[in-house]
Amino acid sequence: MPHPLGGIPPSAVDGLATPATPEVERLLTSSNGDGAGNEGAAPATLPDRGEPAERLALPSEPRALHEAAIANGWSDGLPIIPPTPELVEALIERGDRHALDVL
Repeated sequence: MPHPLGGIPPSAVDGLATPATPEVERLLTSSNGDGAGNEGAAPATLPDRGEPAERLALPSEPRALHEAAIANGWSDGLPIIPPTPELVEALIERGDRHALDVL
């Protein structure tokens, strides 16, 4: 099955994504996540951060990681890149948010 955005120039992707952004934000921040029946409802609240999450021990080899992600229901089947500490740090550095911001 072809990817719905495959082969589309970045400007065209922007043209599709930008109008959808407010609706995606509304759905992601609604109290039950589906946006249905939430008129006037307060956005979902974040739980207390508590202690940092424990690091998972996962395979670093891409194929093995992909298979583990599929087995745990963490993937839609598209390839994933092992999130090494170096890659995560590089991603955070390139973003426009502080590393400790809650998303």
